[in-house]
Amino acid sequence: MANWFKVKATGSVEVPGLVILALFAVLVAVAVATIRLL
Repeated sequence: MANWFKVKATGSVEVPGLVILALFAVLVAVAVATIRLL
């Protein structure tokens, strides 16, 4: 995570940040779906 902030600070690469956000969104969606099924 520290590396991502370092890369974000330079502004050279933003793809890793987008990937992390996408994965986080998927995890949240799965968690919400699981809670609703319970």
